[in-house]
Amino acid sequence: MPTGVITVLTTISLFIAYEFAYWLDHWAMHRFKAAWAFHQVHHGAESLSLLTIARVHPIETIGFYNLVAIIMGA
Repeated sequence: MPTGVITVLTTISLFIAYEFAYWLDHWAMHRFKAAWAFHQVHHGAESLSLLTIARVHPIETIGFYNLVAIIMGA
């Protein structure tokens, strides 16, 4: 296969893997009570702004990046 085709397929695959990890993480944060305890910081904002998405507990961030690494690495 040409290098360009491999690059495009790899990019698309990694994009899909990252989006799946993002969805799975957010689903799990709402599904499991222990995870919700950390995730509720994000939903505790009194008003929505562009920075609301960055309002997360540090433990949630660590878990998210580890999940991304596992899924994208697979």
